[in-house]
Amino acid sequence: MKKIGLMVAVAALAFSTRAFSQTDSLQNYMVMAVQNSPAVRAAYRSYEAALQRVIPAGTLDDPQISADIYPKPMTHVNGKTIADINIMQMFPWFGTLKAARQEKSWMAEAAYQQYREVGLAQTLVVQKLWYRMLSLQEQILTVQENIRLLENIKKVALFKYKTPDVMYGMGKGSGGKAKMSDQLRIQVEIEKLQEQEEDVKSQLATGMKQFNILLHRNELLSVALPDTLSESLMPLVKVEDIESRNPQLVLLKAQGKSYLAQAEKARKMGLPMFGVGVGWMFNEKRNIDNTTGDMTGSGSMGHMNGMDMPMVMLKVSLPIYRKKVKAQERAAALMKANTDESYTDQVDRIRSRYDGIIREGEEARRRIELCDKESRILDHTITLMSAEYVNGTSSITDILQTQRMLIDFKLKRNDAVAAYDTAVAEMENLAAVNDFSINKEKL
Repeated sequence: MKKIGLMVAVAALAFSTRAFSQTDSLQNYMVMAVQNSPAVRAAYRSYEAALQRVIPAGTLDDPQISADIYPKPMTHVNGKTIADINIMQMFPWFGTLKAARQEKSWMAEAAYQQYREVGLAQTLVVQKLWYRMLSLQEQILTVQENIRLLENIKKVALFKYKTPDVMYGMGKGSGGKAKMSDQLRIQVEIEKLQEQEEDVKSQLATGMKQFNILLHRNELLSVALPDTLSESLMPLVKVEDIESRNPQLVLLKAQGKSYLAQAEKARKMGLPMFGVGVGWMFNEKRNIDNTTGDMTGSGSMGHMNGMDMPMVMLKVSLPIYRKKVKAQERAAALMKANTDESYTDQVDRIRSRYDGIIREGEEARRRIELCDKESRILDHTITLMSAEYVNGTSSITDILQTQRMLIDFKLKRNDAVAAYDTAVAEMENLAAVNDFSINKEKL
């Protein structure tokens, strides 16, 4: 039995934190998730079972053997019949077996596409959780960076509090010394950020456990996350190309063809079946009449006394009950119409989802650009305000308020990048890019 491990040749790698790029690590984890997924393995077993159903569908029914044994031999002109043995093989109408085999083959193809769909869904879940973890990691780094910045501002405030105004060349009305309350307010902001950091770390730890569960491995194993969350490349695919590769659409096509073959099989089975067979009649000799010296009632055929008789048999079925045949044909036609409607509906859904993903990606890119622009401005503003604070021309309130705005924009940028990467993952799923299913030619 071929293992799911044949999906992709993947060596056992010793992962270490920060060891791989975002793409390489994610690729390996997706393969691992598909390999270890019980849902994927179950879908593959269903496909294997469907393949096995193709074999008997294209073969003849077993021949029939019948035997008649006479406890009291039946007397006739050739002697006494003690037993008959017959063997008969039925043959359906021409093309019936081919239609049956095609029906099961297309059903197996549908099962294979179902297996592909389950695997692609598994990789999408992995991607979404992956980008969520990277976003959380970036949030931690952002918060830590701002804690360090506030620590530096706190040092400036403390230095300004302890230093006479004359050292800064300040005159009356220039702002005077920093207040002790400035340090306390900065400390409050630092502690709020530290609490936020711990909360995000807890979310990341939970995400890693969920990620390991998704990979069906020890929850406590480390996950090799890259250093930064970068924007993935949106696949350049047309919606027409997606329709040709989407497993759900290919599945519906296969089901439709199986119903066409089913209707053809029903029609063929409504035609006569032929049977060809051979038989053998076992006879024993009759007693000779002592008066005439001849066999009773068989004077002219005594040479055939006790001779076994071979037979050739022909059999033809008469399909006169047409209702069941017509009902099977109508049922197959209705199911074919059902798949056609489902196919059209699925195409509409795919086109709508395609447009939605493009729009989500563009919105995320605009948010990224806005956050980058605002962050640059706020970074420069805080630098200027820190210098002004030293000179007493800016207040700690302004700095803290600007700092909060900067943190907010940086966190929003992380979310926007994660949203963009998730849109990329959705497009890859729609286009069946990360398809790690087993190549059928190797089966």
